[in-house]
Amino acid sequence: MIPKNIPLLVGSVLYLAIASVLPELQPLNIRPIPYQLISLVDGSQVVVRELGLTNAYLPDSEETVPGVELALISCGFPLAVFIVYHFLGRFFIKDSAARRNNESVDIEQVMLRGGDASDEGAAHTDGKYFSSSQWADTFRIVSSFFLGLGTTLLLTDFIKYYVGRLRPNFYDICGFDDETLSCTAEENRQNEGRKSFPSGHSSLSMVGCMYVSLFLMYKMKLAEKPTFVCFSVGLAPASLALWVAASRLVDNWHHPSDVLAGCLIGFSSAYVTFNMFYVEYFERQGNK
Repeated sequence: MIPKNIPLLVGSVLYLAIASVLPELQPLNIRPIPYQLISLVDGSQVVVRELGLTNAYLPDSEETVPGVELALISCGFPLAVFIVYHFLGRFFIKDSAARRNNESVDIEQVMLRGGDASDEGAAHTDGKYFSSSQWADTFRIVSSFFLGLGTTLLLTDFIKYYVGRLRPNFYDICGFDDETLSCTAEENRQNEGRKSFPSGHSSLSMVGCMYVSLFLMYKMKLAEKPTFVCFSVGLAPASLALWVAASRLVDNWHHPSDVLAGCLIGFSSAYVTFNMFYVEYFERQGNK
């Protein structure tokens, strides 16, 4: 079953790579800088800035969740969970069907719904069955995760460039000068201040953590674990994603609606790709 899943894995990696650069090919929406000139009785003028864009700029190194940590949470954490489950999941999760039959079957053998001890691809070693279905499961979850991550990147960055919403710290990040009524910072930094909607930290952390939640809850459901246990296991990674999202408000990098939109994009991408490319595939395999 490994060769059957390699094309999907390769395709998902290519999709992720394309999704990470494709949105940057479109031009960034350059909105006019909002300000008002108020004339005083003495003939002078005062520049009034938009209040919602006057928050202080916080450098990446001082953010609650810097870029490196975001990469670990959104990508490294899920991959680590999938790898750990691949090697250790069989030691602490037993298939429900095997328990009903009072059989001691390793979880590797029944990694797929519908797997059984008579699988043609299984080999018997030291009283335990090792099936290629374990590799198929790992290849499939990693592939579907990359598809979900790529979809999140594509949607998030495309909307960022198309909308061009100004960040809450826009005046500070662009170096706005009240005398010239223009930005003085470098172009790259000015452009960064125009990518507020939606929040990339929120969407990426949500898709990564939700994949972990959905994956673990699905496995525990197959193992007939109590509903409360499944809920608790799924809540922990989701809480991590919500913390990352909330930190973007504390750090003055996003408006509340940016964070909400990012969370919705990440959650939707994770839910759809997980069920379409992982759950439905193995359920079809089990019904054959």
